[in-house]
Amino acid sequence: MEQKLAIVLVSPQGPANIGAAARAMKNFGISELRLVSPCDHLSDEARCWAVDARDLLESAKIFPTLDAALMDIAFSAAFTRRFGKVRRRRMSVAEAAPVLAARSSDGGAALVFGPEESGLANEHLERCDATVEIPSSPDLPSLNLAQSVLIACYEISRIIPTPAPDPRMQESFVPRERISALIAEAHEALSALGYDDEGPLQLRTRIKERLERIFGRAGLTERDAGMIEGLAARIKERT
Repeated sequence: MEQKLAIVLVSPQGPANIGAAARAMKNFGISELRLVSPCDHLSDEARCWAVDARDLLESAKIFPTLDAALMDIAFSAAFTRRFGKVRRRRMSVAEAAPVLAARSSDGGAALVFGPEESGLANEHLERCDATVEIPSSPDLPSLNLAQSVLIACYEISRIIPTPAPDPRMQESFVPRERISALIAEAHEALSALGYDDEGPLQLRTRIKERLERIFGRAGLTERDAGMIEGLAARIKERT
């Protein structure tokens, strides 16, 4: 079933925090950013902090109220340290992660964060289905907005893994048999360059053994193997 998971920032006051929050989202494969009455989320400062997540800023949905932002969402969780008199299900971020992951494919889920200075007001908490706390030191309990988003996205990603890279963009390592053939090619190239195996140094053999250790330790992709083959062939042609 299709998953719908949104990060909702209510009245964010700093462009840098919006940009950093977008970056945190993209780090963990969450792409839907919703902003309620934000400051300028497309400013140069916001774009600078977003780095490679500028597309999330540009595609962010803007809403006048939290009610409007949650209209198509079945389950919402307010991230706050202030619970007051609001009677809502109360969870730690670790406890909330599997609930949010499950609800994301059952009507959609939203993670709601408040403004930097004051956090979410009671009226916002009343509109959410649960309240979530990120445990922190009593010496400095309040967290930066973007840091809170980062922690929440990380916890969610442990339940909903980030999308796997396109296998067409991945290169697997060549087998040991191929590496042995490459070592033989390199050995011939060394011979063509005049590296001899005479005397106590046995330089060509020592280099061959060193290459075996390097190739085995690092691993070689098909592209690496092709480059080494081409280099060895060019050396033999020119000597």
